[in-house]
This record gives sequence, C-alpha cells and structure tokens, in this order.
Amino acid sequence: MPNEGPAHNIVPSQNERKLFFVLCLTVAVMVLEVVGGYLSGSLALLADAGHMFTDMAGLLMSWLAMHLSRREPDSQRTYGYQRLRILAAYTNGVLLFFLCFVIGSEALQRLSHPHAIKGEMMLAIALIGFITNIAAFFILRGRGGEPLIAHHHDHGHGHTHDHDHHHVPDPFHEKADLNLQSAVIHVLSDLLGSISAVAAAVIILLTGWNVADPLLSLVVCAIIFIYAWNLVKKTVHILIEGAPDRQLPDKIRATLMAEIKDLIDVHHIHVWSLTEKQPLATLHVTLNEKADAQAALAAIQNLLEQKFQLDHVTIQIEKGAACSPFDI
Repeated sequence: MPNEGPAHNIVPSQNERKLFFVLCLTVAVMVLEVVGGYLSGSLALLADAGHMFTDMAGLLMSWLAMHLSRREPDSQRTYGYQRLRILAAYTNGVLLFFLCFVIGSEALQRLSHPHAIKGEMMLAIALIGFITNIAAFFILRGRGGEPLIAHHHDHGHGHTHDHDHHHVPDPFHEKADLNLQSAVIHVLSDLLGSISAVAAAVIILLTGWNVADPLLSLVVCAIIFIYAWNLVKKTVHILIEGAPDRQLPDKIRATLMAEIKDLIDVHHIHVWSLTEKQPLATLHVTLNEKADAQAALAAIQNLLEQKFQLDHVTIQIEKGAACSPFDI
C-alpha cells in the first residue's frame, strides 16, 4: 500500500469554482481591453490586457494545482501532490516579475515618445474592467474556503499526524494558501491596472496630459513587484525546505530538554514545510538506559503538537550515547 502523506483534500474545493469563474471573467475583460486599447491607442488598456493574458495563464495554473493537489498519495509521490500549489504560486510570482518588466519597459518608452490617446473610449472600457476586476477580487478574497477532512494516525515509530476541520483563511494572512494568494495577487494587479487606466483617462480628458498614462502604469508596476517579490521569497523558502521559523530547531531542543524526563540529548533536528500550512519534522532523541521509550515518545509527540503545532513528526529513539552529530 502506498505511504500516506500528511494531509490531502478529498472534497472538491469551493475555491476551485471561484477560480474558474474569475478565470472566465478575466478572459472576457482581456478581449474587451485588447480591442479598446487598440482603437483608443491607450497603453494603460493594452498593458492591462497584456498582463491579463499572463494572469489568465496564472489563474489557470492555480486552478489546476488546486485541483490536482487533491489526488491521493501513491507509491511514487508519497506526500501526494500538495507541493503543486507551491510550485504554481512560485511560477505565478515569476510571471508577475516578467509582467512588471514588460509594462515598465513600454511605459518608459511612452514617456520618451508620448502620443495622442482617445480618452473617452479609454475611460469607458477601463470602467468596465474596473467593475469586473473588483468583483473578481472580492470573490477570491472573501473568507470561507475549502473544508479539510480531519484524520489521525499514531504510529509506533514516532510518526503522527492529526488534522482538524478548518477553513482557508484570508488569502493575505501570513499562513494563507500561497497558491490562492498568487491568484489573488494576479487579480489585484488587474484591479490596479483598471484603476490606473480610469485615473489616466480622467486626467487626459480634463488636462490633455497624455503622460499620465505611462506614469500611472509605472506606479502599478512598482506595487505589483513588491507583492511578487514577497510571494516568490515565501515559495522559494518552502521549495528549498527551509524551516518555517529559523529559531524553531533551537526552540524545539530547548523545550524538550527542559520538559521531557530522562532525556539526555536532542539532535539532528530538521524542520521544513510541505506547504505553507503543513510543517514537518524529524529528530533524534537520546534517553537514559532506564527510560520508558514509549512513554517518552508519547510525551514528545504531544509536546511538539501542543507547543509547535507539529503534528507530523518522525522521531528516532536512542539510548545511552548519542549518535555522531555529523551523521545525518
């Protein structure tokens, strides 16, 4: 039988349906803005349409990752497909970087060589895009989300996992689903692009200052770059299996040494994350010769779960002298 990973969804996600609906909205607005941007000569509309194409690909990727991550673990992928969410979020962050570069380059070129823009058409289409994008943004950012099925396993070799029913938090929460967060950032970039286009159109209609169009596009690029940077930084940290907290291994060792009876040493502590909400750990503990190994194991598991929310831990019990600190 294939090994079971720490957690996987077996219920279709409400967020999958939300993402698909938003994907359809994105395609519709993208087509509208391509036509409107071409006819009006607006960079803001064309830039927004261009990055909505990227967003369409990003939203599709997020939806597929969310859907595929619910697959059961198998003999080749013993943790299941949960990491697809992180991979999709990382790729979306890279796409956002590319988008910022393209729009920024075009905006700088337009600053050097401004040209006439049809403000009335630009404003009308930008308003349609704004209404659609703000609806899509709040559809994705609304609370609620996919229920997770709770299950508990307790294995004698020191491996436990226990998952409670809970709901996906606000996508901008620190521990939010990074895949969903990447989709929200894509939609947010669309919304900011629409706001930029509306503002630029109003300025152009009132003052005739066409430079407002590329200037506001640069402002949007700067904002999206910051979001993309934070997203890529978080996903890369997970993909290279960094600890959720750099102090966590030391905190675990200090806590166990202080609270577990008959404990001589704790070493080879490795903590990483499968996804942003699924921390995993392995460690070696050395007990004195007379210690009750099963009682110590149960106490360690309980302490790690209660104090550090580590409910998927593999623990190697040793007695007497500890193994070499250089043995991994």
